[in-house]
Amino acid sequence: MFKNCNGFTLAETVSSLIIWIMIATFLLPNFLFIVLERKNLQLEQSIRYTLTNELEKRRAGEMQFDNENYSSGMQIVERTVEGNKAVCIIYDDYRNVSRERCAIYYED
Repeated sequence: MFKNCNGFTLAETVSSLIIWIMIATFLLPNFLFIVLERKNLQLEQSIRYTLTNELEKRRAGEMQFDNENYSSGMQIVERTVEGNKAVCIIYDDYRNVSRERCAIYYED
């Protein structure tokens, strides 16, 4: 058996704590960035789903268009893109960047 088995010294404990803090300092921002990107991907899926629904409503002739605002800050507008009608959704993502996603549809 060892002669001195009293555990760790204060210097060893503090140095290991500093190493753990440095590792956490490097990993935490990367982890938060990954979480933020995952939320943005989920938001993109929701936007694509809403855009598809709006296109189907217009193709079926179910509604006359007027600009719609949703409570989540999303706005649906109708525009002309390259001579064709398009439905566009304007929204802010989780990084507070304003984005616009459009889909062109053709009337018969």
